[in-house]
Amino acid sequence: MSSKLVVGDVPWLDEVTRAPKTIPRGKLRKLDNIFHRSNTTPVVTRREWTRHRQQLRAAWMDFLGRMPERPISAGFEVLREDTLPTVRRQLIRYEAEAGQPVEGYLLTPSSDSDRPRPGIVAMHQTTRDTIEQIAGVKGPPMQQIGLQLAERGFVVMCPRNYLWQNV
Repeated sequence: MSSKLVVGDVPWLDEVTRAPKTIPRGKLRKLDNIFHRSNTTPVVTRREWTRHRQQLRAAWMDFLGRMPERPISAGFEVLREDTLPTVRRQLIRYEAEAGQPVEGYLLTPSSDSDRPRPGIVAMHQTTRDTIEQIAGVKGPPMQQIGLQLAERGFVVMCPRNYLWQNV
């Protein structure tokens, strides 16, 4: 069985992979140059940049709004665990949002280390295999990017896209 998806497999796939018929050019605007003040005067000195950067950050944080409170627990359930020569691969289930369970592979190097490790979230391609290929469960080596990163010392989270939970 091929892992390639066809439009009939996922109802929304055609819509999100097709270019829009018209581009709403009237709603598009040129992005501001962050190296210029609002009056188009360039920021030249380090002192000007420090002040301008603080203003940019304040405007951005105002736009984003307050971050939600962190959940008390980010608990997860281990559904399956594989021990590979240099990596531990766990299929886990956790709640990304209340009442929204998500599955993903957590890949960690087997070797002990007291030092912090680099971490990355590795997103899967749009195939029926979803997280299986990127986590190295199956598929060609060139698609097993998450596993390859874990073999190089990264902690890798390969979550299943929320739109693909039932595929």
